[in-house]
Amino acid sequence: LFVAQGIALLVIGAIRGKLLFHPERNAATVTGWILIAYAVILYPIAGWLLGHGYPDGPSFGAPCPVTIFFAGVMLWTKGAMRVALLVVPIGWAIVGTSAAAQLGIREDSALPVAAAWLLAEFGRRLWSRPGNAACVVRPLHTPAAYQRSR
Repeated sequence: LFVAQGIALLVIGAIRGKLLFHPERNAATVTGWILIAYAVILYPIAGWLLGHGYPDGPSFGAPCPVTIFFAGVMLWTKGAMRVALLVVPIGWAIVGTSAAAQLGIREDSALPVAAAWLLAEFGRRLWSRPGNAACVVRPLHTPAAYQRSR
């Protein structure tokens, strides 16, 4: 599934040019920075402090920290998020969270947080797109329609 995710990133991002990274001054970008820093810096430190350090525990390159990192980077994108790019990380967050709870890998507790932020930002962008019927407020009577009805 992660290979398919990589191919989707290549096709959507590099070939089609539908993935634009544009960090802005907003909560999503700040959260993205936090998730990236956690995945790259704090995750291995937490693993080491909890007794799961290298080579016994997961480090960056394993699915859980990479999923957290990916969520952070996706929060930097501009425009609509592609569902095809979210299926694998959200799915892994669900699987990885349950496995981490059973195996006692507490550093993976950021997985559901990353998935929740990713889903929330996906929803926010979906509902705030121009032309979306859910966010368009139309008056009941426009002046032109009122004139025609007379």
